[in-house]
Amino acid sequence: MDRRLPDLDRGGIKTTTFGVMLATLRSLLRGREEIEIFRRRLAPQAVQKALSVGFISSALLALLLLALLAVEEGDFKVILFEAVSAFNTVGLSIGNTGAFSPLGKAILILIMFIGRLGPLTIAYSLAERTRRGIYHYPEERVIVG
Repeated sequence: MDRRLPDLDRGGIKTTTFGVMLATLRSLLRGREEIEIFRRRLAPQAVQKALSVGFISSALLALLLLALLAVEEGDFKVILFEAVSAFNTVGLSIGNTGAFSPLGKAILILIMFIGRLGPLTIAYSLAERTRRGIYHYPEERVIVG
């Protein structure tokens, strides 16, 4: 019986990706090495993929939000709402989009396109194919925090 969670979102990051990120955070805070959801252990590759998608999504949205803030004058919250709404392709607006300059509208269109296309698709298109090395470097313990 297939018990995978369905991907419910159409834009931005998927709800399952967000769920994996939350489960990873929960496991980290509890000091556990394995990530578990609904009495199932998640594969390390799925966790890496979810964290990569989350990071790429956040970085792209932040970069495009900065571009939008550089072009548009107005309340930060309004511009932030419009950008996040465009990235997640939810169709919500405060009604301020019409007041944006043509360049601001073009940036919003780009945000919508990237959000709809998906951050992982863009990352795969930009990145080289990963190759497995025939050797491994020694592991290093790094202090993080």
